[in-house]
Amino acid sequence: MRKEEYLEELRKYLRRLPKEDYESAIDYFTEYFEEAGPEAESEIIKELGTPKEAANELLNRLLDEKTEMVKKDHRNVSLKSIVVIAILAIFAAPVGVPIAITLVLMLFVLLLIVFVMLLAVICCGAAFLLGGAKVLIQGLIALATSASGGIMITGVGLAALGTGIILVIAACWFCKVFSVALFRLISVKLCRKGGR
Repeated sequence: MRKEEYLEELRKYLRRLPKEDYESAIDYFTEYFEEAGPEAESEIIKELGTPKEAANELLNRLLDEKTEMVKKDHRNVSLKSIVVIAILAIFAAPVGVPIAITLVLMLFVLLLIVFVMLLAVICCGAAFLLGGAKVLIQGLIALATSASGGIMITGVGLAALGTGIILVIAACWFCKVFSVALFRLISVKLCRKGGR
């Protein structure tokens, strides 16, 4: 691996850093290579390790520095830059990829759980509607033989119909709210990526 390839790969790992930290990090590594000269490139690359390892070490050092600065003086460092550096340090670490995969899978499972719960509520609502309609019809038929029994069965049928209607309306409302929230979240993420 040559110096240019190394620096290009390093830029990929550090590109999400705050601008000031990104520029100083890239300047540091560029100067480090330039001071050593072209004949010492391979030695420096061995010393620094892979670009991912170098980025991980730099991010950990930056995180420590920012944390120390916050402890000494709260005004000089923004919380956002610390959070960004901490997240980048986690994902630059060798365990970063498995953590990212786990987070994506957890999000997928959470969405799947919400979908299954919504489907269950809709199925319950449909069951109450169909069962309530059947019981209501039986109650109306039973009115001919027994007024009190028919009224009771009709009341149970109406209660079941009402419960079914409420469940279906609630499921539709939740579906609308959830889809609007998901759409807004996705559109905000796409707008941020498009604006860069």
